[in-house]
Amino acid sequence: MARIDLITRITTTALVTWLCLLMLHGAADAQSPLLLGEWHNVQASEDFDLDSRLMLHEGGVAHVELAGPFSQAYLAASDDEDVQQLADIFPDGLQVQIVADGTWTATDDSLTLDFPDPDLMINGGNFEAFITTIATALAAPVIRQLNLPPDQEPAVIATFVGLLEEDLTEQDVTDQAFANNGQPVAYRLEQGALILTDADGVDARWHSLTAASVEMMGWGQFKRRTAAGAVWKTE
Repeated sequence: MARIDLITRITTTALVTWLCLLMLHGAADAQSPLLLGEWHNVQASEDFDLDSRLMLHEGGVAHVELAGPFSQAYLAASDDEDVQQLADIFPDGLQVQIVADGTWTATDDSLTLDFPDPDLMINGGNFEAFITTIATALAAPVIRQLNLPPDQEPAVIATFVGLLEEDLTEQDVTDQAFANNGQPVAYRLEQGALILTDADGVDARWHSLTAASVEMMGWGQFKRRTAAGAVWKTE
């Protein structure tokens, strides 16, 4: 009898666990289809134009691409004197691009994005090249004043590179781009748009044709088209 009771308890526990997992899986499936796909956000003004694309795939896989120019006027108008100096060093402004792979999870009202190792490109080069360009510009007047020979110029530039790297790292820049990285952000869906609200209550609207297509044709048909290699575009 004791053996039968033990088997009954084990079976009951396993059944309850299976039902809980089934309920959780069903809840996730009910939420995920509306977030899956490619989302597009644009922040534009006279002095900068930032284009962002966020891709949320099945299995919690996420990919993001941010790109846009920051004009010389935008840099010169900054309250930060260091940023103002960049306006003289980069008369054509800065073209910034960040690409990252990571993960995403969601509840009914919060979305968590985690991009642990973003790749940063500035004016087509990596962050080290960006710092070297600044260091070279800052070192030039010193080299002229000291009338240093060409073979000593690299040492002076390297000194400026070291000083700059003490105050600015690649992570400093990417942390600004992903201020909420790894933290849940409130979201809501409105007529095919994903609205993300940061801790300060500021909304960012991400548009997607994918969400509208899923809603019109149903999730099952959407999955079949995606599996068949259909391409979904966003605006």
